[in-house]
Amino acid sequence: MGECVLSVTVSNHPGVLARISNLFAGLGINIDHIATVRSRERHVSRVRIQAEMDEEGMKKISYSLQQLPDVIRLDKVRTRSKRFSYWSAAYGLFIAVMGLNLVSPIYALYKQQWHLTPGMLSIAFAAYAIALIPSIVITGQLLPGGGFRRFLVPGMMIAMSGTLCLLFATSYPMLVVARVLQGISVGIFNGVTVAALTRLHPQQNRRQAAMVGAIAVTAGNALGPMMGGILAQYAPYPTQLPYFIHLLLMIPGLVCLISSRAELSGRASGYKLHLPTLPRSGTKTFSVAVLSSFVAWGITSLYGSTIPMYLNEWIGQTSYVLSGLIVAIVLIIAAIAQFRSARWKLRSMGLFGTILIGLGLLLLVVTVHTGSLICLSASIVCVGMGYGPLYAGSLALVNETTSDEWRADVLSLFYVGTYLGVVLPAIGLGLMTQWFGLQRAFDCFAVLFIILILAGWRGWSRQQTA
Repeated sequence: MGECVLSVTVSNHPGVLARISNLFAGLGINIDHIATVRSRERHVSRVRIQAEMDEEGMKKISYSLQQLPDVIRLDKVRTRSKRFSYWSAAYGLFIAVMGLNLVSPIYALYKQQWHLTPGMLSIAFAAYAIALIPSIVITGQLLPGGGFRRFLVPGMMIAMSGTLCLLFATSYPMLVVARVLQGISVGIFNGVTVAALTRLHPQQNRRQAAMVGAIAVTAGNALGPMMGGILAQYAPYPTQLPYFIHLLLMIPGLVCLISSRAELSGRASGYKLHLPTLPRSGTKTFSVAVLSSFVAWGITSLYGSTIPMYLNEWIGQTSYVLSGLIVAIVLIIAAIAQFRSARWKLRSMGLFGTILIGLGLLLLVVTVHTGSLICLSASIVCVGMGYGPLYAGSLALVNETTSDEWRADVLSLFYVGTYLGVVLPAIGLGLMTQWFGLQRAFDCFAVLFIILILAGWRGWSRQQTA
């Protein structure tokens, strides 16, 4: 079974589209999308039909179309497996998120070159959320009106624009502008990709689609800082070369998305923007999922924002590689944990992740007070093992328990909560550190998050979802 796109030239007779639709229905084939384009000849139009069918169905429909009196000719037939579109969307999400995190280990260089304060760095780190959150909400609501390509192709182009800004950045404002562009791009991908993966999955398996989306995000978060750190430490042009390589990696992603023909069918027009809302029946489940995602991202993001800025004080030297590797190792462990826990019950994923990420936070508190690399290493392992199943389980819980009617709104709100978990702790901790010092600020942060972790544990313990 694959996607088939037919281009047919027809006479402009009344009812021609209805007769074509009836022909498809008679053969048991659903039309995913049909559109007409006027040709230069006044009485002739071209009809583009998109449907999912096997090879035998394609032969039958091609023959039957040519027997209709309204059909002048069957111009072309294109087929492509949905698998190509499925992995194109996943790669696009991965490479966009990778660019978002490529800059993490390079912040230390910007701090030295531009004399930035911890507060300025925290704002730069979180600036992308200013654009990302509304981007997620708007894109998620517009998605039912058209195919995912019309969102993901511009999303990839905006991601390339953000990387170009970083490549030529010479001042702090350019850094912030680049982060905003990256936020728009990642917002588009997050708002579209999980819905696209669900639609393009052979069985439309919501849980597997959510898992692939979560792994793509985690892998992008891991490989971005790793590549940035290694190139910043050992390669020439440390504030340019990482972004140039990222541009090269985005080119095949853009080509694949442009050449992908699979579309998400839905309402073609008349869809108005609105404030996202939740179905009453799913409020409790959503609250558990979004709280857990907020906690998972809030703690994990510290390894890409606050920790690298103080790492040189703990080890006695500046290491961009180590700064990047810390983030990468956390997320590589998380990706492995996501893969290994993919068949667990969602409740087990949530409880396991909550325990491990709470333990990792306590170890991180000890690290901040003592500068112990042993405690830092242990916290990396615990947070990675906790973040993986906790975030993936939260996303799968939302995607699995939400009907198609509410999916756009619920996923939009979920991602808003998720990225607030990246932004608010990073900005808050950065500003508090500037005012009160790292240790006192981190103690306040830890107390707040332990309360949230306990609330999340209580919520997961009451979940009965498989």
